[in-house]
Amino acid sequence: MKKYLFALLVVMSFLYPDNTYAQFSDHNAWAQWKMNENAMMRGGFMNVDPYKSRFNEIGIIAGIGAPTCKAYYYISDNKGGVREKSVTAKAKMSMNYGLSIGSGIQLAKLSDNKSLALNIAATFIYSKASISNNELAIKNGTDFKEEVELFRSGLPISVDYKSGAEAASDKYLKSMFAMGAGIAPRFVSDEFTGGYAIPSMAPFLKVEAGYFLGVAFKIRAMYYFGEQVWYDSYFSDAISNDALPNYWATYKLYSKGEFQLSLIVMPYSDSWE
Repeated sequence: MKKYLFALLVVMSFLYPDNTYAQFSDHNAWAQWKMNENAMMRGGFMNVDPYKSRFNEIGIIAGIGAPTCKAYYYISDNKGGVREKSVTAKAKMSMNYGLSIGSGIQLAKLSDNKSLALNIAATFIYSKASISNNELAIKNGTDFKEEVELFRSGLPISVDYKSGAEAASDKYLKSMFAMGAGIAPRFVSDEFTGGYAIPSMAPFLKVEAGYFLGVAFKIRAMYYFGEQVWYDSYFSDAISNDALPNYWATYKLYSKGEFQLSLIVMPYSDSWE
C-alpha cells in the first residue's frame, strides 16, 4: 500500500476540489450547489469558506548540506588481538532534491489578513551520496569509493501563523508571510518501493515568504531537529591496507539536524478574491 501513497497524494492535490464537479450532471446543478454551499458556510462554522481558506500547494525541495559518515574498520593490536578504529567525515552529495505536496485548513481568523492554520505535507527527496578516502582521509587507506542512493520521505505537520494574501485569500494584498512549528514522521530507504525503511520523528521550525504573481509563490525554509540515520551498511571493498582481511568495514550515514529550502506554488490561489 505504501508504494502507492505518494502517487495518490499527487493525484488528489490536483483533482480536489474539482472532483466535486463530477457529482453533478450539468453546469446549472453545479452552480446552484455552489451558491447554496457558499451561503451556508458564510454563516456557518467559524464563518469560513472552505475552498478559499484551504491552502493547497506543490513545490520542489533542495536539501542543504550533507550527512556525516562514521566508518569502522579493524586492525591488529600487535598482541594477537583485534582493535577497532573509526573515522568521521562529511559524505559528498551529488543529488539531494525532491517534491512536496501539501494542504492546510484555517484554524482561526485573527484579523482581516492574519490567521492560524494547520498544514500537512508529504515530502519525497532523492539523495545520492558518495564516500571515498578523499573524504575520510584514512591513514594508509585504499582507493575506495562507496555510492549510496536513498529515498527519503516525510509527513511534516505544523501549526502556522500566516499573514498577508494567503491568510486573507486576497490576491490584491500580493505579499504573504508565515512561520510555524510542528513534528514530522520521516523514513529513509535504499529502495524506491519496498525495502527496509529507517524511521525517525523530528520536530521542526519553518518560515515562509511569498508573493502573488498570477498564482501565489512562496520560498520556504525548514529546519529539522534531532538525529536521522540515513543508512547503515558494510563497505563493499577494503578501506585500509592495515585492515584485517576477515573483518568487514562498516559505516553509518546520519545527520543531527537538517536544513531544507523549497519553492512552493499554490495552484488554486488564482481563485482568491
